[in-house]
Amino acid sequence: MTISILEQSAYFQEKAQSLLSKTAIVGSLAALSLISVPAAFAADGLLFVDEDTQLSEVQESFGGVVAVGAPGGATLTIENGSIVDAEVIGAGFTGEPDFGIPAGDQGAIVVTGEETEASATGIYLGVGGEGTLSVLNGGTVSAELVVLGTLDGGSGTINVEGENSLLQTLETYIGEETGTSGQVSVSDGGTLFSGLLSVGSDGGDGSFSISNGGQAATITGIVGEGNGSTGVVTISGEGSSWDLVSVSDAEEIAGIPQGTLFPGGFDGDPGILIVGMFEGATGTVNITDGGSVSSIKGFVGGHASYASGEGGTGVVNVSGENSRWDNSNVLVVGTSGNGSLNIKDGGTVTALASAIGDEEGATGAVSVTGDGANLTISDEFVVGYNGQGSLTVNKGGTVTASYAVIGGNKNSSGSVSVSGTETSLLASDYLLVGYEGQGSLTISDGAVVSVQDGEGTVYLADMEDSTGTINIGAAKGEEAVAAGYLEAAAVQFGEGEGLLVFNHTNEDYLFDTSLTGLNVAFEFISGETILGGDNSDVEASVEAGSTLSVNGTLGDIEVLEDGILGGSGTVKSIDVQSGGRVAPGNSIGTLTVTGNTGFSDNTFYDVEIDEAGNSDKLDVTGAVTIANNVEVNVTPEDGNTGSIDYIDGSQYTIIEAAGGVIGTFSSVVDNLYFFDTSLSYDANSVYLDLARNSLTFVNAAQTSNQRAVGGSLNGIGAGPLNAAVLGLSSGEIGDAYDQLSGDIYASVNNILLEDSRFLRSAVLEESNTGGRLFWGKAYGAWGSWDSDGNAAGVDRNAGGLIVGIDTHLTETLSAGLTAGYGHTSIDDDSVSSASVDSYHIGVYGAGSFGDASLKAGLTYSYNQIDSERDVRFGSLSEDLSANYNAGTFQVFTEAGYDLDTSFATLTPFAGLAYVNVNSDGFSESGGDAVLAVNSASDGTAITNLGLRINKAFDLSGANVAVSGSIAWQRIYGNSFTSDNAFTGGNSFSVSGVPTNQDSAVMNAGVSMMFSENTQISLSYDALLSSDVQDQSVKAVLKAQF
Repeated sequence: MTISILEQSAYFQEKAQSLLSKTAIVGSLAALSLISVPAAFAADGLLFVDEDTQLSEVQESFGGVVAVGAPGGATLTIENGSIVDAEVIGAGFTGEPDFGIPAGDQGAIVVTGEETEASATGIYLGVGGEGTLSVLNGGTVSAELVVLGTLDGGSGTINVEGENSLLQTLETYIGEETGTSGQVSVSDGGTLFSGLLSVGSDGGDGSFSISNGGQAATITGIVGEGNGSTGVVTISGEGSSWDLVSVSDAEEIAGIPQGTLFPGGFDGDPGILIVGMFEGATGTVNITDGGSVSSIKGFVGGHASYASGEGGTGVVNVSGENSRWDNSNVLVVGTSGNGSLNIKDGGTVTALASAIGDEEGATGAVSVTGDGANLTISDEFVVGYNGQGSLTVNKGGTVTASYAVIGGNKNSSGSVSVSGTETSLLASDYLLVGYEGQGSLTISDGAVVSVQDGEGTVYLADMEDSTGTINIGAAKGEEAVAAGYLEAAAVQFGEGEGLLVFNHTNEDYLFDTSLTGLNVAFEFISGETILGGDNSDVEASVEAGSTLSVNGTLGDIEVLEDGILGGSGTVKSIDVQSGGRVAPGNSIGTLTVTGNTGFSDNTFYDVEIDEAGNSDKLDVTGAVTIANNVEVNVTPEDGNTGSIDYIDGSQYTIIEAAGGVIGTFSSVVDNLYFFDTSLSYDANSVYLDLARNSLTFVNAAQTSNQRAVGGSLNGIGAGPLNAAVLGLSSGEIGDAYDQLSGDIYASVNNILLEDSRFLRSAVLEESNTGGRLFWGKAYGAWGSWDSDGNAAGVDRNAGGLIVGIDTHLTETLSAGLTAGYGHTSIDDDSVSSASVDSYHIGVYGAGSFGDASLKAGLTYSYNQIDSERDVRFGSLSEDLSANYNAGTFQVFTEAGYDLDTSFATLTPFAGLAYVNVNSDGFSESGGDAVLAVNSASDGTAITNLGLRINKAFDLSGANVAVSGSIAWQRIYGNSFTSDNAFTGGNSFSVSGVPTNQDSAVMNAGVSMMFSENTQISLSYDALLSSDVQDQSVKAVLKAQF
């Protein structure tokens, strides 16, 4: 070790005096009693350490400077209870030759262990070089002044780590000058106390982190102080905290008498946190994963003591469960600069009062997003106080305040957006949108804004020249979104320009808050809004794409083009402009008008009717004036759950006008297929007359199945089924007929016919003449049959197991028995489904004649079928079911001829089968649309013509074969029909989804001998045509005995 005692450096004296003079915090180190400063020093000069050095169990006092550093790095370790006092302690410097200080570049000081202490008037780390101070394992470092980064290029670092490790100062500057940087880390139970803590002080870059239970306490905290400076603070982890405290609390922490820390008084604002203080400064604070900050006052983006436009840029992020920032007094975001506060995913911020966008020219933005994110203001909360403020609450965030003001003083602007389910803005006293400034509140996507739990008042555009807008859904000019909910007893419009905008996508959205005050104004832009409450003096306009249902009271209403006015409340007057519509009621109801109603040219009047003689109606105290080309549209009542049985000759009163009816409607349009409508008039009323027309049920049919159903309906007479069909519109009848047809029963028989191939192919593929053999085949299949435009398309899934046992009769002839089980699920594209359990049994034989072979079989399948039809149209909502049986009989043969080649064995083959399917007659149960279904029986021939290929080879001693085939399958004859009948009606015949006449059948497989007598095979099959796509996989086990 080299020790040089030099004359005390005037540089450090000047630097200390400069830094101490720049701050308002002054005090007596002796009074603080945090460190021990001797009356006389052992040496008056500089101790220079340029090699690694340990001071163990010593006590030294230096009247000058302790400097640590060397070009390659040097470390001074103070340990084992050592105590070192100095005027200045420094590490990492480029040198000051004028003062006799050599260059050090890199220096480190380590203070470690309980009762180990280092103290100084000033500590400087990174004086142009790299300096580090580590306080570890219960060590203590004390100073009046700590500076990290003091010359261009300087970098200083402090690590306070471990239980009872302590750094205590009156002032700390992290990244003090332009071109410098500083880093301070407090972790694992370490503690930092500083009267002033400036992170990124006068143009430098500073970072300060607290983690893993570290703690810090300061009187004043500044993050990003001067022009060009950048400060970043991170507090992370449960138990990690930064407390900004009052002077008295600081004295209590220090353990000294009250009033002795700053005997001349504290010239500042204690307990304050400023993020982004002066113009050109940038500060960021991150509070994550359960970390916490507490302060008396918080300012993000400038400070209240400095003029408009001179603040910096500040950002505070609070994220994660139990992460929080608590302010016992005010919180200001965007004080005199630009401020942002982001609260996410369980983070919490609290304050007594808060302003976003405080001074004129300042901007503030707050977001509260994610489940559990919370901003709580105990008293007043202003978004846009004198500047511009915005608040965004979404995705489950919550904001709570006593008084909430959006757009405070003149020239201010505030905007609040609350969106998403479980998202809320809660005001316990009142909510004011536009006091003297400009305010807007947007509530969307199921969010809630509540005032006094729904009993309070929202004040809108309170003072003259103010503007206030509440948007339900989206703002005017934006694309409509789902609505949110305003829970308040009243919205009171003031002297300014207030506007309530409904621009949403909801159906039957209820808004029953009363509207009072001056200059009340609505705009209904999009969505279906039901307006309740007493608003008899309020005028409104219904714009294109919007529906307004008045269930309370409203004043004069103008219905614009493509706007719709409905409801069962009371309005003063209605003026329907070209393209507008009036549709009274919410379903069927009466809209009352205390004044006049006018239908301009090219307008519409929509009327719903039911079978009981009820209809929509306008009840007008004044006159109803009908201009040219005004159309009445008639529809059945929406949502009617009873039987729709319109009575021939019914008359409905659709308008009553005490002041008279002036003019007539140009036309009446309805969507009733089986009834005609017309209008009649007297002096004060308009009537709708209903008459059964001459169209029959068959006239409405579009397909052969529908015509069959319609013909049967003509004969069943009056009843619930007849009435349900009569009440349908022309566009609904075809679907109703398809539901009624019962075509599923014909489709099931067609599927049974086609699926007979699974049993047939198993016998033909697995039987042989090679001796006694047991075989088992498992299969799974999935397929779809497209609709032919008459019957519904079908999806089918099937699976099962088929087994067989062969015995040889001669060397070239064998016979066998087969049995099996299969399950099939069938769903059509309409309303029907079926489940089939099949039990198989059969006999077969095989013979070989040289290279030729011949196989034949006879099988029978017993099928148990459960069916369901869910009929839903008009007044009918029925679940119909049946249980019945069917049998499948088939006889089949196949001939083939083996052609051996050098590559593989090729086998051309031809097959012939006759298949008969017969099903029992049965009756459904479950409602008025039940069918009685006749028994059915039909048979058809099926041919196959194709080629197989088989290649055997040795694979590592195992006998392996790969195979494939392709064939043309043809089904002869017609598809099945089903003869059905309604209760009391004639039988009618409907077709099912047709069988596939011509298709390609393909197979690919592999087999392996696992012993001399045991073989396992896997294969994939596909049956494809223009209307059918069916695939299956199979696994086979064969064992000779």
